[in-house]
Amino acid sequence: MPRPPGENGKKRPSIDIERSFDMMELMAGTPNPSREQLVLLNEELQDRAALQSSELEGLDRKASTMLAGTGVVLGLVVNNVDRFQAVAAAPRSVFFGSLVMLAVGVVAGVIALWPRRVKVVPSPRGLVQGYYARDHDDTLANLVSVRLRALEENKNLSKGKVWALRAQMSLFAIGGIGLVLALGMKEWK
Repeated sequence: MPRPPGENGKKRPSIDIERSFDMMELMAGTPNPSREQLVLLNEELQDRAALQSSELEGLDRKASTMLAGTGVVLGLVVNNVDRFQAVAAAPRSVFFGSLVMLAVGVVAGVIALWPRRVKVVPSPRGLVQGYYARDHDDTLANLVSVRLRALEENKNLSKGKVWALRAQMSLFAIGGIGLVLALGMKEWK
């Protein structure tokens, strides 16, 4: 069954409801949960999905702040390259090494902010079309299964962002320390 497009007209990645039964098969040996249990599970998974989404947004905010700061420092450094042209080899090497670290930090920032495809629960239209005539408990059980699958598939998204953000912060720190060191070596020959 085709899904309607997302807000911007593009098809959003989602989880196929009909394939979601494999999560329910994991629970095959257990008794069927009550309606209250299904509602609670659905609410908990919905809260966890919201937390996961806010975690990704927070990582993006941190990465964009670090990217802006690294870009400003890199711009200042590039603007002062001529001051290190006639300097002794050691301070000049440290300066240009710091310049490279800051440039690689910008690349890490771009990687941290690079868009990733987040799995989402199918649109309400898809749920209505697929489950309008079915039993409430069956629909709710499938919705819980779909939410669980989406959470499982999205859990690795933040790992890549965290890695890139840590690399960006480390490179910024190394570049900054290197700049201070190069300036100190230049001034106190």
